[in-house]
Formats: sequence, C-alpha cells, structure tokens
Amino acid sequence: MILDKHIEVYKRDTTRNEYNEKVEILDHHLSLPAAVNYRGGREGFYARQVVATGEVTFTVRWIEGLDTTMMIVFDGKVHEITYIEPVGRMHTLLIHTKTVDNKKPPEDDNG
Repeated sequence: MILDKHIEVYKRDTTRNEYNEKVEILDHHLSLPAAVNYRGGREGFYARQVVATGEVTFTVRWIEGLDTTMMIVFDGKVHEITYIEPVGRMHTLLIHTKTVDNKKPPEDDNG
C-alpha cells in the first residue's frame, strides 16, 4: 500500500460570534498521508437542485482520535466521514467518506 496523497482532517467546533451567538467552525486537526480509493457515486435532486455525491475510502496508518464528526479535505472537496474501519492489529484504518458536490472546503486563514 502506497500512501502517496495528503489529506487534511478538520474537527467541528463551536465558538461565539460578535453577537454572542454560537457558530460552528472547522478547526484544522491534522495532515496525514493516505491512499485514495474512489468507490462510485450518484446524482439526486435535492431542494430543487441536482446534487452529486460520491464515496471515497482513504487508507491511513493507525492513529487515535479520529471519529465520524470530523471531515476530510482532499483535492478541493469536502469528504464527510461516515465510518472508520480498523484493519489488522492497529495497523491501518479505512476511512469511508461521502462527498457532497456543493460543500466548500474551509478558507485558509494564512493570508
């Protein structure tokens, strides 16, 4: 298995805005090397627009702390984690994700 791609993992968090309202933010959690396996997709008509979804599985080395509330950004797309499958004796993880066409990755705040 060749881990030749890099993925960015984001964790959902909440903060307060200037009006003291709770808002959800995405906090960069970590970067990982991964192997990418595209599993297919489909199109659907949701909220009066055509939305394409795809399924992608990422293979990474074993790491603690990943869960299904996190998201992966890869190739300019947001991938929501649906299931994390351990392989072997704490050797690798298969991260099953769903990609929604109209979701945008978080903005880079380095500028």
